[in-house]
Amino acid sequence: MASSYKSVKCDSCGGSLVYSREKKVWICRYCGNEIRREEEYDGLYTIKNVVRQTITDTAYGRLEQARRNLAECEKIDTRYVGTLIARLCVQMFTLITPGECPQSGQKSLIRQIRQNYEDLQKLDQGISAEEEALYESFDGNADVFAVLVVVFDSLGDRVHKEFAENLLDAAKVYSERINDSLLRYAMRSKKLELADRILDNVDNIPCRAALLTVLAEYPDGDSKRQHVRDLFPRAGLSRDERKAVEGYLKTTKDCPETKTAVYAAGVEAGVPASITCVEEYLLKDLGGRIEDVRKVIRLIAQAKPNDAELYRLITAIFTGHSFPVAQAELSELASSGLYIVVNPSDILRMLSRQELSLDERLALVDLAHQFNSDARTNDTILAEYLNRNRDAADIRIPVIEKLLTYVRTIATATLSEYVIRVTTDGKRKPEVLSRILELDLNMSFFRSLMQQYMAGSQDPPDVKAEITALLGRAGLTVDAGTLLDMACSCTQENALETINLVNRMKQSGVHMRSDALSIYLEKAAGRQYYAGLISALYTEGCILSGRAVANYVLYARMNEEVKLRNLETFLAACSEPAGSIAVTVSHLGHRVDCSLLQAYVLTAGESLPTAGRITDMLKSTGAKLNANIQVDQANMKFKKYIMDNRPQLGGQTEALCADNKVFSMFF
Repeated sequence: MASSYKSVKCDSCGGSLVYSREKKVWICRYCGNEIRREEEYDGLYTIKNVVRQTITDTAYGRLEQARRNLAECEKIDTRYVGTLIARLCVQMFTLITPGECPQSGQKSLIRQIRQNYEDLQKLDQGISAEEEALYESFDGNADVFAVLVVVFDSLGDRVHKEFAENLLDAAKVYSERINDSLLRYAMRSKKLELADRILDNVDNIPCRAALLTVLAEYPDGDSKRQHVRDLFPRAGLSRDERKAVEGYLKTTKDCPETKTAVYAAGVEAGVPASITCVEEYLLKDLGGRIEDVRKVIRLIAQAKPNDAELYRLITAIFTGHSFPVAQAELSELASSGLYIVVNPSDILRMLSRQELSLDERLALVDLAHQFNSDARTNDTILAEYLNRNRDAADIRIPVIEKLLTYVRTIATATLSEYVIRVTTDGKRKPEVLSRILELDLNMSFFRSLMQQYMAGSQDPPDVKAEITALLGRAGLTVDAGTLLDMACSCTQENALETINLVNRMKQSGVHMRSDALSIYLEKAAGRQYYAGLISALYTEGCILSGRAVANYVLYARMNEEVKLRNLETFLAACSEPAGSIAVTVSHLGHRVDCSLLQAYVLTAGESLPTAGRITDMLKSTGAKLNANIQVDQANMKFKKYIMDNRPQLGGQTEALCADNKVFSMFF
């Protein structure tokens, strides 16, 4: 059955026509002439309606009903163009609808589709007048034209597809299924105007699928952001489906504004991306734009993250974000109402960041304490920074002073380690210790600190002297035994420090043992004696061993008047008669075992007048110069040894021998 139509060209100029759905007329593209096309024979009225219903059923997935309607079309006219088109629509959607065509029948169905399309092409390579009339009879049914666009696009038929698309009002497509296919076609074809009309029809599109399509394919810009805001509330995503948002943030090339809009829409819809993803792929992409950063942090707080996510973010802020960004982020988090306790390790890592200035580090410490912080946390931060950080003192000390404002006291182990082991602050260490000692400390916990410090510190002498003075003023002391050990090991470099320490400790109530001076004179390192230490160690009623007196006489080098006065006292305090004190000295390459008097005459180091007075003092104790001696274990008279070695004698020895008549025949 056929129908004849007027020309498909403009009656006036022969130009091509475009159909106006509003006026239901054809309008010439060139001269604007309007042509109302009327059929000369209306015998196809019934089949056109059935074709339209068949395609409509297809659009809504009612394929079984569509097949029954298609059978009616075929009963009326199997070769009618509408029948061919309806058949293609039903077959194509049967093929692409899951579960409608078993896998075993797919190849056969594809062959049928190809054959039917060839039959359509044989009727007319373009759009026949009969086909135009068919489309007019659809009366602007958007669902039908949407199906035609999808089917002809799948067949690769540009002419039919564009003709159907020209008649399509995408805003009036009500089938979610066909809208889904139509949107994918629009995005694939980069037809954004068509896509926009489809997406604006939010009540009739599968919003979840549409959202995923927009995220993945829609170009960046205001329109994309608006579509995202419209679709998210209707997409019905569960919190477990936030992978879709995370996947977008990880892979998109969109600008930060769009990425923020997507994250915000996800938060509002209860589908927030993880903080790890936001920190890695959004916050880092904001380029330090503070207001944008603040907005994202507010969104994070609104999303009510779990503790693990929140603390990963805080770690990233303290350890990697620039100061202006970190400052903004921490401020927003502090005002968010979230319960946060900062991990001490985050603060410590921040305090070691060399790219941050001192003022920036101090500011971030203050911001960290806007959160919930307890005494243990603050003590841990102070302890680790005080004893582990190795920044220069001009950085460390202001930081330490800041950390001290957040503690009331300090752990015993922390202070002990700093005093004994840490040398990082150099000459400014006493400054730090002075500030620490201002805390509320129970000094009874530090009774052994002074002693441990003196025994184990590597501080230079001047610093050590200041530290010991500070500890002493704080009430700490060193026991007498330790003081004596320090005196015996004293060197020229720390002599003054040791003398001062001993005197301070005595003033603090430390009682030196009665034989302290004797032990010092016996054991002093290198037999180097210091008048200040001798004075500090001397106590009334002390007792000196013969060895101690002998060491003093033979080896002490100091002011000679002081030595004479001391010797007079020491001889009186000696536990054995000075005349019987035996010693061994080295003289002119010989080992000489003799009395103290004889040894002094051989080795005297003082001036001759002083040496003579010391000799007289020793003689006054009953010591005899003419007693036998042993020279390299051989017994001989002192005079014989002197006479045998007279050419090699020192001037003082010879003078002393002369004064004591050793060279006289009556000696």
